[in-house]
Formats: sequence, C-alpha cells, structure tokens
Amino acid sequence: MKLICFISLNAHKVRKGMWFTVVLALSIHLIAAELCPEGRKTCAQGMTCCELPSGEHGCCPYDNATCCPDGVHCCPHGHNCLTGRCGDGHRNVDTELSKLMVDYQEPSNELDIKSQQTPNASLMVSGIVCPDGQQCGNADTCCEISPNLYGCCPFHNGVCCQHSRTCCPSQYSCLPAGWCEKEMPDNTQEPIKQLPVNTICPGGHQICPTGQTCCPHYASWGCCPFLAATCCSDQLHCCPHDFRCDVRGYCTKVSDEN
Repeated sequence: MKLICFISLNAHKVRKGMWFTVVLALSIHLIAAELCPEGRKTCAQGMTCCELPSGEHGCCPYDNATCCPDGVHCCPHGHNCLTGRCGDGHRNVDTELSKLMVDYQEPSNELDIKSQQTPNASLMVSGIVCPDGQQCGNADTCCEISPNLYGCCPFHNGVCCQHSRTCCPSQYSCLPAGWCEKEMPDNTQEPIKQLPVNTICPGGHQICPTGQTCCPHYASWGCCPFLAATCCSDQLHCCPHDFRCDVRGYCTKVSDEN
C-alpha cells in the first residue's frame, strides 16, 4: 500500500480498514487586500486607505491610521496630524509624518494589477490609464478582458491573448492551455521556450501567479497557492486539488489501496 501526501505540513494519517485518510491542518489563508471606497484602489492588509487631493486614494502604511487633512500624509493610529509631525498627546511623543503611497502592489505572491511603490515615496499618481479608467503601472499593458473592461498585464508591451484573461510577454505569442511561445528567428537553432501565464481573476482587479488559483474572498478575490485548488465556502481558506474542506478547518483526502 502506498500513501502519497502532497503536503507534509502538520500531516497525519488514520487507518480505516482498507482506507487511509490524509488530514492536513488548514493553515493556508487567502491573500487579501483592502478595497478603497472608490472601488479601484487596493491597499495591503495592515494599511489604511486615505483620500488624496484628487479624490482618489493612496495607502498609508499603518493599520487603522489617521489620514491627515492635507491629503498627502498620515499618522499611526492614536496620533494626531500636526505641522510636519504626528503627535501622541497621551505620551508626549512625536512621530514623523508618513507620505501616502500611490499605486501600491502586494509583493510577489499577490499581483494586484498595480505598480509597486516603496514606503515614503513622493505622492504622485503615475502609470497608464486604460480606456475604461483602470490604472496600470508604467511597466504594464492594458488588456481588454471583456467588452469595455480592462485588466493590467504585468509585462511591458505585453501580448493580450484573445478570448481569455491571460497575456504573454513582448515577442511571445499565446498558445492554448495557458502558455506563451517565444517568437524565434527562422535561422536560430535554439529550442522554443514556453512560459506559463498569470491568470486574471473575474472582474479584472486581481491577478494570481502561475500555479495558483483564484478563490472568492468576500466581495473580491484572493490567490490560493495551489494549482486547481478547492476554494472553501468560508471564503477565507483553500485546500489542494482533490482535497476537500471540512467543518473542523481541515483539508481531507481519501486514498485507496494500490
């Protein structure tokens, strides 16, 4: 009898006659971000949406932060915006003001169709604007994913794949089954290289990297770090392919005897 467990994290097995049940502790959380009031800006967990002078929103790098009236700066929770500083009246401690970040993107695990800015970056709205008003980073490409709805391809001068929510890098062509093929000169002998394509989740406001699965996360989408994963009904967790979510917060898989 052979038992194959795809993930060894907190795994144990229980013998039931001729069956083995593989139980995995459900420790995978969907990667999520806060959607700002205007519905187009997202800020990472632990950050706060603050309104800019333009009426759009930037991201303050503090949780439940105080947004300053100038629309440019913010202070940590419990601090007041003063001239050039943040004041904590209870402890008589001052803190430097933080500038809001515009077009913030979660690091590599969550590609949230925005260009990444570092903390304390100068406040400015940068990037390109798609025909429907969607903002993409300077190095991105607008791709139409449905009539009058655009998403951001994370490649400069990217190739938008027709009739799908995928795209390829420049000088690649789209192939079926979600692959990109490098366009090579006729006289080259180098073998063709293929690259997997990132997937744009429904709605066009979330991109999941190759090998991950779009899962509903309340009114938005998150990325489950498994290919063809099972999205749990609580919209917070997910399980590997061929595993199911149970009410105890575990992923379970039944393996029969070979």
